[in-house]
Amino acid sequence: MKTFNTSRKRASGELEEVTADEGNVACVEFDSGAIGVLESSCVCAGRNNQFTWEVNGTDGSIAFDLEDPNHLHVCDAKNPTGELLGFVNVSVTSACHPLQAAYLPPGHNAGWEYGHLWGALVNGVLGRDGKRRAPIVLLSDADRADSSQAEWFRILTDSISGRILDPHGQMVPLFIDEWGNKPQFVCTANSCGTGDARGRMTSSNPMDGSILDRLGRKVEAAYLHWDDESAILRGKYPVIAEKAPDVIDQLGKATASLRSAIEKEEIYAELTHRGLCEILSECEDILHFSNAVPGNLLKRGFRAWLDGLDADTFLAAKRLVDPHVKGGAMGGAHDDDDY
Repeated sequence: MKTFNTSRKRASGELEEVTADEGNVACVEFDSGAIGVLESSCVCAGRNNQFTWEVNGTDGSIAFDLEDPNHLHVCDAKNPTGELLGFVNVSVTSACHPLQAAYLPPGHNAGWEYGHLWGALVNGVLGRDGKRRAPIVLLSDADRADSSQAEWFRILTDSISGRILDPHGQMVPLFIDEWGNKPQFVCTANSCGTGDARGRMTSSNPMDGSILDRLGRKVEAAYLHWDDESAILRGKYPVIAEKAPDVIDQLGKATASLRSAIEKEEIYAELTHRGLCEILSECEDILHFSNAVPGNLLKRGFRAWLDGLDADTFLAAKRLVDPHVKGGAMGGAHDDDDY
């Protein structure tokens, strides 16, 4: 994981610190023995929406690029032409393609707007039994929708007749399966639809009351129980679990103290699982360059999270962390070489 730009300008012209990952690379191995590489970056000039995947196997390869959604690149390793082996650019806009035939005339661009999601909302999802069912659609960060996007969602979730705009500019009804089920929407959000008044999730927008009413049941996602979360962290950071197991125990006590204060709004911050990973990643890096386990390892690792806070919250958080961390977390904002 890498952050290339330490700051960026807001729309107001003010500089803000950048702590998010801008580039990520991971090598993975599946239970089957297959291996893969996952790569992402939000700072690639010239790449506007290049979500690509490629799978290589014994019988051939297949690749797709969202910037070119009308084509699938296929290589058949059993090609009878022998040495003349390469990718074939297959158009998915012909009438014989099942999704194309369902919603667009032959030859028309599939695109993403009228691609899989549009087809699922209008035509349902084909099950293995050959029957079509109403889809369940997950929309993440729904409270970041602007007013125009929110209005379209309101139309989609109309209680009498949910509908959507078709490629010809006409409103068409959403799919209803033979059991009477309509498409269902599951939304995640950082706020409860009232926007952000605390400065923790400034990109959250207020949502129309009628939309909130149509969303039905709301469930607040709780933090993982520490027994479960610590087991996940030990699996992610085996070096720390082996060489400094007390660090994760210390982190658990400090985390409980911080999250309690956050829920009571005694401090304005957020300590999610991602934040814990930032802390332990810092500890892991310190271990990599140390001959022995530093006694104040977690104290130093906590700076990966603390440094993302404003000055007042920084000191308040350190006071909460201090009793649980070996060597203490207290001191000035940049007090000694422990940080």
